[in-house]
Amino acid sequence: MRTRSEQKHQDILDAAAAAFGEHGFGATSVDAIADRAGVSKRTIYSHFGGKDALFVAVASHAIARADAAVASPFEPGVPVRPQLEALLHRELVMLAHPDFAGLARALVAESFRAPELARAALQRADHGDSAVARWIREADAAGALDVPDVRIAASQLLALVKGAAFWPQILGAA
Repeated sequence: MRTRSEQKHQDILDAAAAAFGEHGFGATSVDAIADRAGVSKRTIYSHFGGKDALFVAVASHAIARADAAVASPFEPGVPVRPQLEALLHRELVMLAHPDFAGLARALVAESFRAPELARAALQRADHGDSAVARWIREADAAGALDVPDVRIAASQLLALVKGAAFWPQILGAA
C-alpha cells in the first residue's frame, strides 16, 4: 500500500503525463498540473523541484512502464519466430497507446526547443537495455540466435518497427 506522499507523487506523474501529452511541454503550466493532480503547486516543487525535472521524471516513468509492458523472457525450446512476433506486437501496441504517443510528440517537440531537456528525458530509452535487447541477448546466449552486437541488432530492429508504425503516427501521417 502506498503512503500518502507516494500517492501524491504518482498523481502528479499521471497528471503531468496527461497534460504534457495533450498540450505539450511549453503549453502546460505547473498550475494546470497541480489542478489536475489535486495538489498544490508547492507540492509539485517539493516532489520534483520544477517543471523540467517533472518532465524528465514523466518520460522516465513512461519508458519504464512501456518496457515492463513489452518485456518477456526468451523461452528455450520454443520457436524463435513466434516469440519475436509476440514481443514486437507488444512493442507496437505500447507505441500506439494514446498516452505514450502523446508524450512522444511532446518529447519530439522539446528536442527542437530544448535539446538538453529532451536528451535528459530520453536517457532511459537505451536500446541496448530495452526489453527487445534483453530478449535478443537471452536468445543469443541460448544459441537460438547468432548476434555479434545485441545493441546494434536491437537498435536496427526497433528502427524498423518504429519507422513503419511509430513515426508516421507521431508525425501525423498515419
